Amino acid sequence: MAEAPPEAPRHMVVLCGLRKQLSMLGRAYVHRLTQTWTRCNQDELGARKHVEALARAELAAGHSVIIDRTNIDERQRADWLLLARDLRASMALTTTLIVFDVPARVCRARLAQRHDHPTIVTPEQAFRYVAALTQHPRHV
Repeated sequence: MAEAPPEAPRHMVVLCGLRKQLSMLGRAYVHRLTQTWTRCNQDELGARKHVEALARAELAAGHSVIIDRTNIDERQRADWLLLARDLRASMALTTTLIVFDVPARVCRARLAQRHDHPTIVTPEQAFRYVAALTQHPRHV
């Protein structure tokens, strides 16, 4: 990817919602963006710290990023707001939160049809994941 000019505006879009929602809706959203955007996905990178490192590097290179993780609660989303605040000391950065608020039953139905998720292998594993996330209250 070619570096954007240093004065190019940068954006950090933080996706929020159940993992299946992000996999289907988030991926479609990312594909609509220009080639200067980078998707930072924890399923592919393995840990939140790797997502943060990729986001920092891409923003420093002048690119915009999409943080594609569940970010289900305020604490998880706060990590990205703190990162944005730190980065604003050295660059112009706009931060946006997009909430995918799809019912758990819809996520379970979608998961039952998916066979290519990098970390969720079986439908049963996916159903347990959705159940665990929907048991905890979240505040958007």
